[in-house]
Amino acid sequence: MASLKERKSALQEFMASPKTMDAICNSIHLNSGSQVHKDLLRAIVQITAYGKEHVKECGLLEPRRVLSDGTHCTTFDKDFQALVDRFLVELRAGVIFFPVILPNYAGWSDSFWTEDRLQWSSSLERDDIRGGILLMFENIKNNGITIDLTGAEVYESFTTDDCDDCGSANATSTDDIVYCDNCHVGHHQSCYGIYPKPGPGDPWNCKPCDAAKQASASRKRKSSTTLKKNTLRNVRRKQEYSDYPPLDSPGTTSNIQSTTLSHVKGGKRSSSLNSQKKEGYSQSSRRAVSQPTNVLKPVKEPSKSPPVLAQIPPLNAFTKEPVEDPTFNLGVTPKNSTPIPKPRLSHSQIEGTILLTRLKDHKIFRKVPLTNTRTVDSLFKECAQRWSDKFGVGGISRLLYVDEENHLVEIVEGNSADYKELLSMIQRCWDNGGGEIVQVRVVLLAAGEVEEM
Repeated sequence: MASLKERKSALQEFMASPKTMDAICNSIHLNSGSQVHKDLLRAIVQITAYGKEHVKECGLLEPRRVLSDGTHCTTFDKDFQALVDRFLVELRAGVIFFPVILPNYAGWSDSFWTEDRLQWSSSLERDDIRGGILLMFENIKNNGITIDLTGAEVYESFTTDDCDDCGSANATSTDDIVYCDNCHVGHHQSCYGIYPKPGPGDPWNCKPCDAAKQASASRKRKSSTTLKKNTLRNVRRKQEYSDYPPLDSPGTTSNIQSTTLSHVKGGKRSSSLNSQKKEGYSQSSRRAVSQPTNVLKPVKEPSKSPPVLAQIPPLNAFTKEPVEDPTFNLGVTPKNSTPIPKPRLSHSQIEGTILLTRLKDHKIFRKVPLTNTRTVDSLFKECAQRWSDKFGVGGISRLLYVDEENHLVEIVEGNSADYKELLSMIQRCWDNGGGEIVQVRVVLLAAGEVEEM
């Protein structure tokens, strides 16, 4: 594994010259053209107005200074670096687009490399993210936006007061800037075709927000219509049953027999009574049939619960007296017994758990996400792949991790009980207030190696 000095040297060498957008996305483990990539480009354009008619003052900053021989410097200008640092830190773009726990947004799960996603919270990965965003700013300024930003989300953190179409903040009485009530993005009347201008109390939404609002209203109307139909159907059914007289009323039996015989054809039942009431005709002669006034309602007998078997304690083989045994029961858990809790980590807890793996006598860790280690065999496999340059197939014999009491706990390959104990320890860390992320340090040992405290 490369040392910290070698890693910084490689990053400086990569940032020495402009790079293509695909190479920049690869450096920060981001899929080019993905949802997060579009949202990131949209945020950069919001604060700089790159590619618009009126570029902002910060968008005019040159990424690199020109030397006396006409070539560009291999390092970025200080003012340009300050612009990117403000974007990442003050406006919180680093936390938003490179979070610890990936939010459940549409398209975000397919935007990053699933095996190794960079996080802004890591000091080592923060330098890689900063270098990639510097190169991305430079690429957009020199080449413009080459990716279709249709469907890119607008974040309020990067919203400004200027026009989102031309980039100008100038407004007149005949060409004012109108702001969307939902996303708060402004548009000139002439740039967006907003005529007439909405009044002070009149709501106005841009086209994407208006389309999303109409789609949401359509779904609500459909749900409300379905509920209304079901309610009317239930009311109609209750009214039909309310018209039936009690069974002990006079003439009930004769009416039922006459009604039943009128709906029998050839010894078989015809279609349902409700369908004949709707049509108003019988199936045999197509004559009008009077609606029944008396119909027997099925009487439901009360359900009987199965008898509860009494607990029979075992008897002594010699004295024939009962022996106290709290664990003996007939499928019923004793009241005083406490079942052993099983580790049940939620999806967010699994996503927020990171295994920091290192070798014996090494102080550098490599991250292994818990999402890829659902069994003890997959745990050993992922650790071996993460350290493929040090271990071959089957090279790891044992794993050691530190529990809550700072004890080294061993995990042997193929032992599921050891792995469940690790999950139980992680569950206790979350229950005790683990925060947004739980990190577990794991030591990888080959055959014959011993780790000391």
